[in-house]
Amino acid sequence: MARDNSKPQSTPAVTLAGSTPWRERAFLQLKAASEIAGVSVTTLYRFSDAGRLKLREFGGRTLVDVPSFVALLVTAENWTPKDRGKEARGEAQRNRACRPARLSAAVTPHTHTELPICPPSLTRLLTSNTI
Repeated sequence: MARDNSKPQSTPAVTLAGSTPWRERAFLQLKAASEIAGVSVTTLYRFSDAGRLKLREFGGRTLVDVPSFVALLVTAENWTPKDRGKEARGEAQRNRACRPARLSAAVTPHTHTELPICPPSLTRLLTSNTI
């Protein structure tokens, strides 16, 4: 039998929870709030411990109070670019300056000797008479 397509199909009367915008809800699940804010669930708990975010328990779940969540998001600072690559490269060079290395002895492979390994530029600086 052919289906009668002349009558418009009725839409269900039930509105799914997923179709309600998150700002219009009273509460959010922790996972949803963490995805919206771009932080971990643990960070949300830290905000709560600091008194910056209200959490509620309902039905055995921990939920985020949306008005306090929106207030928390409004406090976010404007992003400004930082030259973190330069800082990281400088830190890596400082860490490499004289780190201990383990060298295995040829005779006894289970014994190790701690020797500092310095980059050639630092070795020259340390061994020169200009200091």
